[in-house]
Amino acid sequence: MKAIDSKTPMGRMMTTLIGALAEMERSILRERVMAGLNRVRAEGKILGRKTTRPSKMIRQLFKKGLTYQECARLSGTSQGSVGKRGLQNEGRISS
Repeated sequence: MKAIDSKTPMGRMMTTLIGALAEMERSILRERVMAGLNRVRAEGKILGRKTTRPSKMIRQLFKKGLTYQECARLSGTSQGSVGKRGLQNEGRISS
């Protein structure tokens, strides 16, 4: 198979045509994905990763004045997660 010479009119036309076909294929793929997501949402299913950290529990423990280490031990998560949830509660960082 010969390479496309993009310096000739025919080569530029082929490059443009291949690009247009790739763009069309991408648009079709996006339409299908969005249709599938909308169908699943209409069925009432929740999309995305399930939360594994007990944010509400961490915030309650943090409000009681427990240390990060105590909150982490009681909630079964890391001190970093406790700090993030506690600071969100105080409004210092956004979720």
